[in-house]
Amino acid sequence: MALTRREVVRLMHVSPSRIYLVALGALLLSYALFDKGFAYLRLGPAFIGDVAFGFGLLCLLASGVGALTRLPLIWPLLLFMGWGALRTLPYLDSYGAEALRDAVIWGYGAFALFVGVMLLRSGWFSSISRAFGLVVPIFLVLEPVLILVFRAVSGELQDIGPSNIRYFDIKAGDAAVHYGGIAAFLLLEVAPVGGPVAAGLERIREYLLWLFWSGGALLVSAFSRGGLLAIAAAMLAASVLNPRRSRATRPVLLASAFALCLLPLGQAVDPEGERVPSPQQVAANAWSILDSNSGTALDGTRLWRLEWWNEIIEYTLFGDYFWTGKGFGINLADADGFQVTEDGSLRSPHNGHLTILARMGVPGLLIWTALQAAFCGSLLRALARARRRGDEAWVRLDAWILAYWLAFIVNGAFDVFLEGPQGGIWFWCVFGFGMAALAVQRKAEKDAFVPAAVSA
Repeated sequence: MALTRREVVRLMHVSPSRIYLVALGALLLSYALFDKGFAYLRLGPAFIGDVAFGFGLLCLLASGVGALTRLPLIWPLLLFMGWGALRTLPYLDSYGAEALRDAVIWGYGAFALFVGVMLLRSGWFSSISRAFGLVVPIFLVLEPVLILVFRAVSGELQDIGPSNIRYFDIKAGDAAVHYGGIAAFLLLEVAPVGGPVAAGLERIREYLLWLFWSGGALLVSAFSRGGLLAIAAAMLAASVLNPRRSRATRPVLLASAFALCLLPLGQAVDPEGERVPSPQQVAANAWSILDSNSGTALDGTRLWRLEWWNEIIEYTLFGDYFWTGKGFGINLADADGFQVTEDGSLRSPHNGHLTILARMGVPGLLIWTALQAAFCGSLLRALARARRRGDEAWVRLDAWILAYWLAFIVNGAFDVFLEGPQGGIWFWCVFGFGMAALAVQRKAEKDAFVPAAVSA
């Protein structure tokens, strides 16, 4: 069938920025749904995240690197990445690919640059929240099913492909971050969710979405304490920043009621430490966070992490690695004496922030902290300005970005999350979206301001 003149014009205006955003959106949705299993997929010798990195670099060069100067927070981000490079380059000869593998915790910061520039170049910024709303029902329906199915078959299928690679593996904490982001999205009513529905069915759809959300959130919270905290942090932030706080209580109460209805069906916590999807397990996870003597096997992993984290603090803040850290490439679990896997696959201390401290020293941690504080502070100031103007749409968007970002920060403090593609690429894409939001909002504020001398 021949193309119409309008379709030809539309195809001629396809830019590298728009192509990349479409491809990246598909990548992020796949990471959210399939997590580590999808991250292991390769295109030739490279993992799919590496291909996305290279494609993004090419599109950035094609779009023009001059647009980088329009992004807020560009210099502290480049400073963080620069310090990370300085702590990586000396170890390339000794550790090779292992150094590059560990360095993704700062290297994936390039995705923030890709996303920020592509959104400003493409003119698609306003479409992102609507696109997110379209995929929310897909995630809420599919993710619980995928988690349960993958957990059931992972023991039989984990040896498919290279050794020790589990293509059927979804980490509950990783999924919980997205449940937190979706909860904030729904609470704040950032954009419509799903496609159009008949008049009068909006309320039914809202309750159905929260019912699906509640079941999935209960599932991932039972398997992950960090995920439980990530969901709670995102929902708390969204509730506090919500311009219509009275509406925020209804879905939260609905979610709680749903969990209580499942209580008679739940199982007790396995004394051997096996976590089961039940309200009791969620309660045990929450209690173990607060009480180190809760009397369950959960205490063991908690104390192991605390001991390792204290060791890192000792040899950085009070030891010989204050300025430099141990660099990227060395296996921290082996070097610090906390390796618990037979194949030596554990490399990081289940805390992305302390990974930065251990590998980049106190200067690296300070730069990282300043960068995240600047991001949070900039969005809070933008939100406050929008609130004073009565611009509720920007208040909701800024609050959603903050809540989603907070979920990443919290879960990153309890798991190897920011150090991998399924968490790291997602985190820096949210960061880049926030950078673009600050730039677009600042331009909108300037355009709306008309001096009295001009208007007269």
